[in-house]
Amino acid sequence: MEALAPLGYVLLFLAVFGGMEAVAWLMHRFLMHGPLWVLHESHHRPRGGRFEGNDLFGVFFSLPSIVLIYLGTHGHPPALAVGLGMTAYGFAYFGFHDVIVHRRVSVRFRPANRY
Repeated sequence: MEALAPLGYVLLFLAVFGGMEAVAWLMHRFLMHGPLWVLHESHHRPRGGRFEGNDLFGVFFSLPSIVLIYLGTHGHPPALAVGLGMTAYGFAYFGFHDVIVHRRVSVRFRPANRY
């Protein structure tokens, strides 16, 4: 596969990072609140322990980025930018949604309002 100029990798990374918000919204709307509700329902109920069924989505959703990062380091360089963009979005989502919004990790920051 043909390599991109360095700026191309940065732009691809940023495009994937930004585009993942649309992917996440669509997955949430049509899969998590549809056929995968059996796992996602735990996210809408009080948690009894440290983990919930909904946490499995993080494992499932990390697999494509792992494969892309692997491919990107084995002869398909653009796949690395895509995989890293997906991974960066996953970390950002976890930090904002799970840590700040749902307080799954103890932090001092408290949002000014619920939204």
